[in-house]
Amino acid sequence: MDATSWLGYVRTFDAAAERALDWTEMPEPAALWSEVLSLDAALREFGETVDAALPLPTPTETPESGVDAAVQDVLAALRSAESPPAESVETAADADRLSRHGDGVTVPLPTRGAGVANWYVVVPFVGEAFDGAAARYDRVAGRLGLVDCDSSAAAYRDVADALRDSARVLRFTAARALWLNPPDDLVDAEYEQIRAFATRTIDAYNPHA
Repeated sequence: MDATSWLGYVRTFDAAAERALDWTEMPEPAALWSEVLSLDAALREFGETVDAALPLPTPTETPESGVDAAVQDVLAALRSAESPPAESVETAADADRLSRHGDGVTVPLPTRGAGVANWYVVVPFVGEAFDGAAARYDRVAGRLGLVDCDSSAAAYRDVADALRDSARVLRFTAARALWLNPPDDLVDAEYEQIRAFATRTIDAYNPHA
């Protein structure tokens, strides 16, 4: 497994939100509800993708923050269908956290090896993306409410709430996995190393704290 499908869902929700915010005229009811049903189907498929990944594996060693940052840079570029920064690609690849395929790269999500740490970059990345999309769907709902399309507005609010719920569950699941099965090198680690890991975990999985 790799992050391709996860990023695909992010792009799906991003694109649908931007399309709705670009409306200059209200779409026909059939077209609007078709869009809502497509979003609902994507949410359900994403849930199945997450279920198939459980239980999340945990890294045996504490990941280097610089490598995590490089993987995040790659994810951000892939989300936007851009070429990832060469330096970030090299950093992630040298740490066995990236797969090259010709001129392209993917972020692997394995069950063992160095790439396991990628799960704990992908999850907060997707969670943040979902929160951002949810905020845009709230704006769509607000606009629909202004023209008395109350049922459509409620449907888009439901999509926004579902995205926020998905992000919350993702973060909780990943944080719980890390707390229950921390990296082996923390077992006899110094206090400062443990504190640094705990701080990174809290910052990544509780963005609104």
